This record gives sequence, structure tokens and C-alpha cells, in this order.
Amino acid sequence: MQEIQNQIEQAKVLSLQKQYDDSLSLYRQLEGNISQLDDSSKAKIYAGIGNIYRAKLDFSSAIKYFHLALEVNAHNKLALKGIANSYRGIKDRQQELNWWLKYIEVDKKDFLALTRIADVYRGLGDFIKAEQYYLMTLKFQATNKFALMGLGDLYYKCKNYNQALVYWEQLLDIYPEFINILTMVGNIYRLRRDFTKSMEYYQRAYKYAPHNNYVLYGIADTLRGTKRYQESIPIWKELLDKDSHNPRIITRIADAYFLIDSFEEAAVHYDVAWNQYKDKYGYVGLIRLAIQKDEKDEAYTMIRNLLTQFSSDKRICLLSIELLSDVGRGAEAKNIMSEFLDLSLNQDLNEYIDTYV
Repeated sequence: MQEIQNQIEQAKVLSLQKQYDDSLSLYRQLEGNISQLDDSSKAKIYAGIGNIYRAKLDFSSAIKYFHLALEVNAHNKLALKGIANSYRGIKDRQQELNWWLKYIEVDKKDFLALTRIADVYRGLGDFIKAEQYYLMTLKFQATNKFALMGLGDLYYKCKNYNQALVYWEQLLDIYPEFINILTMVGNIYRLRRDFTKSMEYYQRAYKYAPHNNYVLYGIADTLRGTKRYQESIPIWKELLDKDSHNPRIITRIADAYFLIDSFEEAAVHYDVAWNQYKDKYGYVGLIRLAIQKDEKDEAYTMIRNLLTQFSSDKRICLLSIELLSDVGRGAEAKNIMSEFLDLSLNQDLNEYIDTYV
């Protein structure tokens, strides 16, 4: 019997060393005589085979063997964790959750399992349960990075930015080079228009990842927020070099040129954004160029075309009201907008027209 245990341990070691074929070969030999073994040994062998299949991303085979392990030992931790992770691999959230909940009945303080449960609840939109399990993790381990990261993301999604900052800044105290979190904290401050703080975090991220697209975007958009348009252009262009078909970046470049009175350059980029990619803000830019050239009749025709295509977009409707005022049609704005919308169902828009024009 000791020889069998030694072979099981050897197969386990080979698996940990990622020598999966050798490990599987040894497990197969053991499986050939499995009927002669006790339930504990059977469970170890089946779970070991399941773990190799999971490592090879053959999740259906992994699940089959984990089930065999659990049939002979319902509390085998390797099998319970393995089957939960296998369902995670095939993105079956509900089954993953079910198995993690069974696992923590065996090991109530497994931090990874608790955060996995919280992650699943967050993915399923049950934020109350997600918060409960993240906080439970922090009760056992106050510096758990997955719980701190998950709570920050949870509160960010709920637009509770103060709480998101509490947990993400705790995380950055432990992992100061965490690029994604530095960027997300920068995003919060940028949303709050606290551009000094947002730039501080983006620059910290830039120090570790100078070519990260999200970091560069944050810096460029912060420069845009502080009206440093000329400085933003090279960064927008660097992003465009890496993502040449992104109309949002093309429009940002056009906006920067427009705001420094480089109207020809702005026109080139707005034209690409609209005619190649049908970016609605590219079209808004073309309207503004027409107004700048005092082509108000042409601009008015373009505004109507904009509303024809995008009247369901509230932001476009608000911009259209401003543009109508710019072309001298402010007094008519309500009548013009009512051709495209039932203003009785858009009280906020009605109030905006009244206050703007």
C-alpha cells in the first residue's frame, strides 16, 4: 500500500512540475488497478487525472474525472476546487458557483475560494452577495489583493467612487506597480474632473508601462480636460499608430486640432472619422467646421441629418440644441426637435431647450 501512495505522490509531483504526459501515464497505471484500492486513494487518482486535463484545458474530461473522485470521496478538496475551476474555464457561472459553495463547506477560510465566489456573484450582478464574500475574505486576510481589487471594481460599477478609492488605494499601498489599478484610480479622478490627481496616477502608471494604451489614453484625455490640446496630440497619434481604425481616437485628434485653430488638420481627421467609420462625433465636428466658416445654412442641413440618424442618442440631441443656437435657430429649437422626438416624453430635454436657448 505504501508503494501505491509513493506512486500517487510521484504523479502529483510530476503534475506540479508541468510534466503532464509523464504524470498522466503514471496515473493511468494506477487507474488500471483502481478497484483494489481504498476510496481515499481512488479519489486522489481520479482528482489527479482531472487536474491534468484541466491544465490541458480539456474541461469536459476534467469534469468527468472530478465527478469520479467525488463519488468515492465527496469531501476531496482537490476535486471540489478542480471542478469549480473547470466550470470557470467553460464560463458556466452558475455551476462554478454551486461547486465553490460546496468547497467552502469543507474549507471555510480558503481565501481564493471566497474571492472566486464573490467574483461569480459580481459577474451575475448580485452585488450584495459579492460584497458579502469579498468582505468575508478581508475579515480573514485584510491584505488579500483579489478581495481589494474586486471590491474596488464592484463599487466602481455601482458608481460609488469613494468606496472604490478606499479599497484600490489600499491595494496600491501593497502593490504600487499595479498598472490596471493605477489607471482605474486615474479614471475616477478624471471623471471627477480632478485632473491634477488623475495625472498623478496616470504618470505613476506610465513610469511602469509607458506604452500601455489605457495609460496613454488617460494622459491624453487629462491633457484634453486641462485644455492642453497641443500636448495631447502626439499622445493621441501614438495611440492611433497602435489602433489605426479607432474612430474615437481620430475624433479626439480632430477635436484637439479644432481647439488650437488648426482647422484644415481638424477637417482631415473629422472627414476620416465620419466617412470611413460613421463616427457621429466626427460628423458633429464637421458641423462645427461649417459654422466656423460661417456656412450656417449648410450647417443647419447637417444638423437635421444628424438628428435623422441619431435622435435616439440623448447626448447628440443635447449637442444639436447647442448647434441650432450657433446657427441662429435657437428660437426654433423646440419646434425643430419635436419633428424628431416626442418632447412630452423627454422632460429633461425640454428643460434644457428652455434654459439653453
